Amino acid sequence: MDETALSAAINEPTEFLSKFSEAARRGISQFGDVIVPAEGIMNEILFAHGVRELDGVSVMDSTAVAWLHAEFMVKLARATGLHPGRRWDYAQLDDETMARLRGVGAT
Repeated sequence: MDETALSAAINEPTEFLSKFSEAARRGISQFGDVIVPAEGIMNEILFAHGVRELDGVSVMDSTAVAWLHAEFMVKLARATGLHPGRRWDYAQLDDETMARLRGVGAT
């Protein structure tokens, strides 16, 4: 699907839901255990229309999973002190860069 088709599906989801079901069933037939919508708008359309399962296979609400995972990580950090390592891939930005980023979008 392209962006135009996705945008149209927000207001008229019938064709999208049908195509999604067809594609998901192909995945299920190849031993799919969970269907993960690959795009946020797809996920929102499916959620809005109550698509949580198809032929006994869960359709993941990836937006909810991402939010709940973030919430879990905050709770874990508060309870145990666990935090991302900052030495390698997740190095903390320098103060000047952080100040510039914080200024983006400021009024």
